Amino acid sequence: MIQEAGGAINFTMFLTLFGAKMGGTDPEDVIMGAWKQFDPQGTGILHKDQVQHILKGGGERFNDEEMGQMFEGVESCLNEKGEFDYQAFTRIVKRGEEEEE
Repeated sequence: MIQEAGGAINFTMFLTLFGAKMGGTDPEDVIMGAWKQFDPQGTGILHKDQVQHILKGGGERFNDEEMGQMFEGVESCLNEKGEFDYQAFTRIVKRGEEEEE
């Protein structure tokens, strides 16, 4: 994924690349269903360590650099306890960053 950028990756570029990987393949509800497989309580939250384990362990595996870039780009989805809001993340990836009101 990094090689496809052709240069430095900022948040917008990350969303574009990640969205391209996801765009046109799975609708938002399918992606949410995949995240929910790892969230049996249905909280919408996974710990950062669990997200890293998921993304480094299956399919098109993320490396350490890609994981760091992903979390740097979605600070709004990660709180100080290391909890990752996968619902907000999926909305950002599929719809773009929502403006604050």
